[in-house]
Amino acid sequence: MNRGRWIFTAAMGVLSGILLCVLGYKNRRWGEEYHKRCLYLAVLDDLVCRRRLKGMEIGGRKVLFPQKKESLWFRYQLFLESSRFLTNEEFEREIRVRQQELCEISQKKEGKTQQ
Repeated sequence: MNRGRWIFTAAMGVLSGILLCVLGYKNRRWGEEYHKRCLYLAVLDDLVCRRRLKGMEIGGRKVLFPQKKESLWFRYQLFLESSRFLTNEEFEREIRVRQQELCEISQKKEGKTQQ
């Protein structure tokens, strides 16, 4: 192998390594953000369900919830699996929907307590 080809191969190897480091860093940062969003969605979803179904009966049986710790862990895992292929916009839309539901439930509860 001649010297020019060896230098070119070495340079491509170094550039490839740098590119992989940059992509790995960006992917890790997106991974952290993804996990935070999934946890936030889990918390919002848990709050919405607990407030919406609190004190209700379904089929003659009172609705009971597991401990919050277990419920959040289950919802977090659920959102991790189901949200893998969502774009940023779809993720933000899901968060806005849950926030809107929580606001509506809170307004209904406030209206009932004031009457």
